[in-house]
Amino acid sequence: MAIFEPVTLTWSGKDYLIPADEVLRCIAQVEDVITLGTLHTFISKGNLPLAKIAGAFGVALRAAGCRVTDDEVYSGMFTAKGAELQRRAFEAVAVLQQLMIPPEHLRVDEAKTPAAGGRAVSSRKSTSSRSGSRG
Repeated sequence: MAIFEPVTLTWSGKDYLIPADEVLRCIAQVEDVITLGTLHTFISKGNLPLAKIAGAFGVALRAAGCRVTDDEVYSGMFTAKGAELQRRAFEAVAVLQQLMIPPEHLRVDEAKTPAAGGRAVSSRKSTSSRSGSRG
């Protein structure tokens, strides 16, 4: 039984897929930039290092086959201003967390949280969702 499910990332309106058997390798590469624990710390403190988040997204997008640089991801975050930029940054952290946590644990956590909505998405920047994980 596979622990991970395929992950779809979107960049500039195009979808890219990380196959289930490549997700853990992608997580390991993302962790070279930023760890899951560090992401939780950023959220709790409300202090989001945009360059690290962009770098982590760049790693994930490239793992999915997207030809994008970390610089392009970073620049893409700034297509929004003020509160929208902050919202996108928080969504990006949520998407990275969803990538890094096995889906079975996400489903358990979502079942415990009645207010939990759909998967985090962002507009121009990267988005992520696990194919077929909602039910």
